[in-house]
Amino acid sequence: MDRRVLIKGFLKIFVPLASGSVAAATVGTLVGAALGMGARQTFFFTVVPIMAGGVGEGAIPLSTGYAQILHQPQGDMFAQVLPPVMLGSLMAILLAGFLTILARGIHT
Repeated sequence: MDRRVLIKGFLKIFVPLASGSVAAATVGTLVGAALGMGARQTFFFTVVPIMAGGVGEGAIPLSTGYAQILHQPQGDMFAQVLPPVMLGSLMAILLAGFLTILARGIHT
């Protein structure tokens, strides 16, 4: 494939992806802070785990890193980041199902 086409395609994907990720992290942190959680607590223990992915790709490595940085047991950190990850995964499944139903309703 032509190198210029690859670079153009990458830029078309990267810019919206990066800006959407920054916007999601900002809005999530602001909402958590508005609900009484600290901005740091919200960002590192709610927003980042949800955006990191599932349990194996997100929660386990994240909790291991947090445990080493904060000198806490890894199990305690895992227990703290697991609920937001599970809630994020559940919401992704439910919203995907809703969008599927919505799309089928529009096309029929």
